[in-house]
Amino acid sequence: INTLLCQSQPSAPPLPVFHHNNPGTRKARLVACGYSQVQGVDFFDISSPVAGKDSIRTLFAVAAQKNLFMLQYDFEKAYINADLDTIVYMQPPDGFAELLADFLTPEQITLLNSGNAVLKLNKALYGLKQSGLLWFIELRDFFISIGFKQCESDPCVFFDSQGNFTFVHVDDGILFADTETTATAILETMKQRYSIKCLGQPKNVLGLSIERYTNGDIFVHQRNYCQSMGKTYTPGVPAKATPMIAGAALNPDSPPGDNHVYAEMIGTLLFAATSTRPDIACAASMESRFMQEPSKAHVAFARNTIGYTAATADYGLLFKSAPELKIEVYCDASFAGDEHERRSRSGYFTAINGTPVSW
Repeated sequence: INTLLCQSQPSAPPLPVFHHNNPGTRKARLVACGYSQVQGVDFFDISSPVAGKDSIRTLFAVAAQKNLFMLQYDFEKAYINADLDTIVYMQPPDGFAELLADFLTPEQITLLNSGNAVLKLNKALYGLKQSGLLWFIELRDFFISIGFKQCESDPCVFFDSQGNFTFVHVDDGILFADTETTATAILETMKQRYSIKCLGQPKNVLGLSIERYTNGDIFVHQRNYCQSMGKTYTPGVPAKATPMIAGAALNPDSPPGDNHVYAEMIGTLLFAATSTRPDIACAASMESRFMQEPSKAHVAFARNTIGYTAATADYGLLFKSAPELKIEVYCDASFAGDEHERRSRSGYFTAINGTPVSW
């Protein structure tokens, strides 16, 4: 942390966090208690964009069609690359003086141990409310400086004049280029500015499993996630053939169900439905309307959808290599199809070379 010792009142006390990433790997990170920040004093705007799922699927479709090389990367300690735009002071954590004793003067150590010193933050430390936005601005400006342009429809997608492009989701990203040499060269340019871990050909990113076939096709799925869903919520239940029971009505007048369990099930379903499983999107959307006061019938319908999803865990999105890019859009709507409120229900999906990318 780039710090300056000052005598002042802190606006963001620290909070140490310890967690495991992998067995045998321990990490400790100093974070600020952003909940003590005051809007208009310690921060202003905080909303930070991330790459949308529709955009990510579209990039996979284009990469498959053009048979592009893919390279996954991860920014290490991403937030602290960005400069703070406001003055923020933080209380030093216990043991801070001893930890940096070799870099501090005796006067600074005495000041720290007295309890009257605070740290002036120069970088967007993890925990601050504005850190995510400042990191995005820093990264956006960097990509523009090396010749990339920002996509108008998704601010976290960048492309250059040579047909190379990348998306960034906080500190995770995938680079798409015509050759491995080009992708490596771009990544080396990025490494000159940031500490980046190269993860090679993408296998898992943002909860998605990625398989690349020899013919250029890309298969994106959530097999392990869907199987785990079934083991958690429908153990021993026979596989279901459809996401919803044909002709069944979501009756809100049946006895009340378990609100907590129902919310967990719907949240689990929605992640799959919005990522790689458009076949359960309608069922998950309809069932999510009753999360406030679910009935036992709603819980049973959700278990049915989970049973189907687990039974079809191998389903996913196959983006195909093709000579050209073909885009198709389908939409439809019912007429007062909601039997309780007589509302119409609409739906759509956009496909690239036959594979849905948005729905």
